[in-house]
Amino acid sequence: MTGPAAAWVRSRWRGLLAKLRSPRVIVAEVLAIGAASALGALLPQVGADASALTDVSPRLATLIHLAALDRVFQSAWFLALVLLALASLTVTQIDQWRRVARTWAAPVDVSHFASAQHRRVLTRTTRGAASRRVRTEGRVGLLGSPLFHLGLVVLTIAGLVTMLASRDAVVDLFEGETLEAEPGAFGAQWGGALSSPLRLPARLRVDRLRVERYPSGELKGLVANATLESGRVVNVGVNEPLELGGVDFHLTPVVGPTAMLELSGPAGIAGRAVVLRPSADEGYSAVATLEGGLETRVWTRDGADEIELRVLRGPALLFAGRLSAGSATTLASGERISLHSLRPWARFTASRNPATPLIWLGVLLIVVGAVVMVTVVRVDTAVVTTPTDAGEEVLVALRAQRHPALFAYKFERLVAACARGGT
Repeated sequence: MTGPAAAWVRSRWRGLLAKLRSPRVIVAEVLAIGAASALGALLPQVGADASALTDVSPRLATLIHLAALDRVFQSAWFLALVLLALASLTVTQIDQWRRVARTWAAPVDVSHFASAQHRRVLTRTTRGAASRRVRTEGRVGLLGSPLFHLGLVVLTIAGLVTMLASRDAVVDLFEGETLEAEPGAFGAQWGGALSSPLRLPARLRVDRLRVERYPSGELKGLVANATLESGRVVNVGVNEPLELGGVDFHLTPVVGPTAMLELSGPAGIAGRAVVLRPSADEGYSAVATLEGGLETRVWTRDGADEIELRVLRGPALLFAGRLSAGSATTLASGERISLHSLRPWARFTASRNPATPLIWLGVLLIVVGAVVMVTVVRVDTAVVTTPTDAGEEVLVALRAQRHPALFAYKFERLVAACARGGT
């Protein structure tokens, strides 16, 4: 492409690069991403309890869903924001590394010290040949800002990979239950457009859930003792996730009781684990259907060893009363139902993020860049000797890239050395 069309394209391209470099545009990008992240943290997201919004206002929930505010970090508009920020960071990075390549080994001319922060002219009675000595220290300091911003670029790329390829899952497991090594074993999964179904690399059995509470009833501690398919015994804590083949397996502080019911009838014995959820009356309740179409309504308090049970077949009430762990009762229909035990259950989450190495690399680059920027400063010094009729005139100058006041002592030492006849 040549002629006016090529000139038009180059002009538009330069204009686009100028906008991407603009501090106003960069600040706007940061603010927009910050606001979007705040919305993602404040509003229930896909995979969380998004039904909370529906309970408050179905219309509001519909608007939030249409605007993709219930899936901020998987939305197209958030992806566009991140790509725009990445473009600005990339343009800035190119400029910074070009500047480093241009200035790293470039000779420093004496004219560079015309506006030096520290500058003094001495006269000496001795007379020698004209000389110029220019020295540069701390060139590594030039790498601080480029490395810092390179870390931001890597973190932004990691964010894109997380959006598109990460995966999360959740499952409630009771004591004695086994989580199979297959995607369908989880209660729910969600993730980016490029993510694949999540599964553990091996089966995991929850052997015991150790629940500790304060006298007030608040949760004090929670640890899950589990056994992997290989026989390896592991512990999973609320703040101690288990890493299994690239999958982080977490234990959350969401717990409750599980009623292990058994129904004996003409068809034999059938067992059912009924997971009880928190109810409005400070207890735990659940509705479950057993063999033969029996509907059971279970309620209990935390820490109790009995349940309140109602059993119905259609509109007919077959039993209403309390049942202790290890006891049984006969229903009006002749079947026998027993409460084998009450076991605790806990909510587990699993996550897989292929961007984790990039995240650590980005953080490392940011830390290294910040340390270099703070601790290493490029300092140029010049000593220029010019013969005069009365002897010689000596120009002593020091120019610091940052914090010139910190180098006043170094400059005075250089001046004192020159006054004694040194160069």
